[in-house]
Amino acid sequence: MESTWESRDVLVLDAAVRRVDEHGAPPGPTVTQLAKMTGLSVADVGRALAALSGQYVEISRGHGPEGSRRVDGIYPEARRAVGQWPTLEGWADRLIAALTEAADNEPDEQKRGRLRQLRDGAVGLGREALVALLANAATRAVGLG
Repeated sequence: MESTWESRDVLVLDAAVRRVDEHGAPPGPTVTQLAKMTGLSVADVGRALAALSGQYVEISRGHGPEGSRRVDGIYPEARRAVGQWPTLEGWADRLIAALTEAADNEPDEQKRGRLRQLRDGAVGLGREALVALLANAATRAVGLG
């Protein structure tokens, strides 16, 4: 079975989050409005919302035509999925990108070398280990560890 996340679901989710942020919910955007925002068909948006319902969005169970159904709520996981709220994985990626950029822009050869070593060490840990390290640091920073 082919994944629909990139080609359909995340497009609808991103449009729904943006629309709710701009206009509030409820009432949230209708299937028809999301279809116009994404360029997808009403049927495809309906299928995407059915797939997203529960974990990412709350949708109305109206009795009208499919295009009139609405997104009544956005769950925190939706905001993380579209990059609006940070995840530890995202912070790990940002850390590596920032170290790469800092090394690329550092004129001092010794500092540039140390920045690259730090970046290479972070990459060498592996993403899972880096995420665990960041989680541990975040937990301690808020006084939970």
